[in-house]
Parts: sequence; structure tokens; C-alpha cells
Amino acid sequence: MTELDEDIHQVLATTFGIDPAGISPEASRETIDRWDSLGQIGLVLELERHFGISIDVQHIAGLTSFVAVREILIPLVNPAT
Repeated sequence: MTELDEDIHQVLATTFGIDPAGISPEASRETIDRWDSLGQIGLVLELERHFGISIDVQHIAGLTSFVAVREILIPLVNPAT
């Protein structure tokens, strides 16, 4: 697991009030009960705070799973890649 994956685990756990050990790479809006529309806003805010970034509105709707979050974050936290 990469450092980014560990950070995403922590953000998801903090945002949704769940144990990080219970978050798998398959985690999504369908598998985390609190990941509803209000949870989505909380997730965006926590990601922006944790990583010191700003997420474009066009990407917010795409934050639907662990994998999707990682894919959207990679260019934002590692702009050289």
C-alpha cells in the first residue's frame, strides 16, 4: 500500500467515522453507508484539508470509490506525474 493509499484510508475513516481497517480498495458509495450526498461534501472538504489541495467541481461527482478518489488525487498531490 502506498502512502497515498494510507492517507486515503485515513481520510475515509475520519470522514465516515469508520475503522480504517474496514476500508478496502473496493470501498465505494455502495459499501459505506454514510457515503451519501452529505458525506460526499464532507469527503471533499476533508480531502482538501488533508492534502492542502482544491478539488475542481467537475471532479466532485467522480469521487465515488476508493479507486476513483486515488485517481483524482494523483495529479493533484503529485503534479509532476
